[in-house]
Amino acid sequence: MVRAALADGRLGDEAYGAALAVPVARGLVELVLLTGYYPALAKAMAVFGVGLPAGETPAWDDAALMDPRGGTATGP
Repeated sequence: MVRAALADGRLGDEAYGAALAVPVARGLVELVLLTGYYPALAKAMAVFGVGLPAGETPAWDDAALMDPRGGTATGP
C-alpha cells in the first residue's frame, strides 16, 4: 500500500481495498500521513542543508547523501 501511494501520490481501488482488509486498517490514515511526513522532512532538511552535528559519523558510507549541495555536516 505504501509503495503504491508513494509511486504516484494516489492509491488505486485495488490497493485501497487490500489495505482495508488488513486487521489494522484503523491505522490507515496514520500510515498515509507518515508516508508523507518523512519525505517532507527529508526535503526540508535538504533545502536548508541540515546535516549531522559536528563530530558525528554518518550511518552510511556516502556522506554526500547528507547534503545535496555536496557539503558535509560541518559545512559546504
